[in-house]
Amino acid sequence: MQRTDFANPPEARVAHTQAPDKHPQVILPQSTGRSIAHPALLTLLLVLLAIPVSLFAYRAAHDGRIYRGVKVLGVDLGGMSKAEAQAALAQAGAGYPGGFVIVQDGSRTWTFAPADLGLGLDVDKTLSSAMKHGRSGDFMADVGTELGGIFSGSQVIPSVKHDTSLVDKVVAQVAGETDKPAVDSKLQQVSDGKVAIAPSSSGSMLDRTALRDALEGSLATVPFTPVKATVREQAPRVTEAGLRGSEAQALLLTEQPIILNSGKQTWAIQPEDLRSMLALSATSDGGWAATLNKDGITNYLKPVADEVRVDPEDATVVIGKGTVTLSEDASGKDLDVPTAVSAIVTAATASDPDSRAVELPMKETEATIKTAQVQAVYDKAKTLITQGIRLHFRDDGYILRGSSVTGFIDVTKEQGGPGPLKLVIDEDVLASRISGVAYNINRQATDARFRMINGVPTRLNQGNDGLKVNVASSLDNAKKAIEAFNGTSRLQVDLDVAVTPPTLKDADLSTINTPDLLA
Repeated sequence: MQRTDFANPPEARVAHTQAPDKHPQVILPQSTGRSIAHPALLTLLLVLLAIPVSLFAYRAAHDGRIYRGVKVLGVDLGGMSKAEAQAALAQAGAGYPGGFVIVQDGSRTWTFAPADLGLGLDVDKTLSSAMKHGRSGDFMADVGTELGGIFSGSQVIPSVKHDTSLVDKVVAQVAGETDKPAVDSKLQQVSDGKVAIAPSSSGSMLDRTALRDALEGSLATVPFTPVKATVREQAPRVTEAGLRGSEAQALLLTEQPIILNSGKQTWAIQPEDLRSMLALSATSDGGWAATLNKDGITNYLKPVADEVRVDPEDATVVIGKGTVTLSEDASGKDLDVPTAVSAIVTAATASDPDSRAVELPMKETEATIKTAQVQAVYDKAKTLITQGIRLHFRDDGYILRGSSVTGFIDVTKEQGGPGPLKLVIDEDVLASRISGVAYNINRQATDARFRMINGVPTRLNQGNDGLKVNVASSLDNAKKAIEAFNGTSRLQVDLDVAVTPPTLKDADLSTINTPDLLA
């Protein structure tokens, strides 16, 4: 084997010419008989130096532009700026994507056009992908991408956008044609009011979330892959077996009569009546409850309450002909409806006939006018009638008693007063009574009369005052006295009497002078 060793090789020298515009020359060491540089190596070095220079120049030329060979939907976007590429993509994307979106559930198929889902080319996202082509940041990978685009071209997959609200609309449409809600079993009343169990049935329900996710995945690529709709069976929450106990409860409430008792009176709430009162309702745990409707029971009790009611009696004071009567108050009775309703509801849950009998509860109702409230009016009227009223002047008096009093007094309800009843006076009748008394009192004044007997003046008649009863003012006195009266003895009423003295009185006898004695 031939071996060549270089020991202390001569240094390379660089000589500069005097001409300032010429490149420096490289003076190689003199040959030792063997060549140390080959022209191919120099060429390789020059090529290797040219590659990064060319790459730099290429990238600089495409600053803000898409690299050569980049195509979208068959349109070459190489060398275009963003604005140019955006316009080209908008034109190329008209009518894209084509085809249909297929949804299947095994036995049925739904076909939707791209417009049904708001499908179209996402120009901005596709343009971003085209601009990033060859600009990943990985030097070697980007060089390969750039060279591939120059020599063979590069296809950028277009991005597709859709309207999520239209996707939801498609899901709703499929659901509307696949959903069949399960039917729960329930208690119901048939034509005769009896309780029966309505049968349940299974249903089906579209898995909306799964379909929406599947559609989103299919719309991400073109052509679109068929989408499977998952329809799940839906079992009823309430079945016939779960309502047997509720059915039995409803029959217990309604199929035996309930007996109502009040004294000697009896009523029977028959099964047909109880059925009309039955209330059926679903419970939160998926069952059903059977109860008697309290409003229905209340309506049933209305005529019963009318029959058992005993009205209270108010205390009264009645003025008759010369009499006065006091009727004391008496409490009444009324049906206690809320308590009766509760008792009937409880009795309806019993299976024993004796336990289904209810003694109707009664409550006492008080009279509006109590005896104590009218006692004073009665006592006053009784004293006036029995003891009487004395109408007097001086020593003369006239007593009104019995029917003479009842003729002008009465009892009536008092509005806004201290008691429910009050004594009232018939002024016309009382004035008539006073006028009758006045007839016996009224008189003209009379002078005293004298005569000479045996020469001596002798009185024949004494003089009397004239009297005139003032009926109006006497009536007023009588009214005030009656209204203020609260005693137990006879009432005294002063008559208002006008007195007219005589012209010649008894006292004038001593003043008679008889100086002449006549034959």
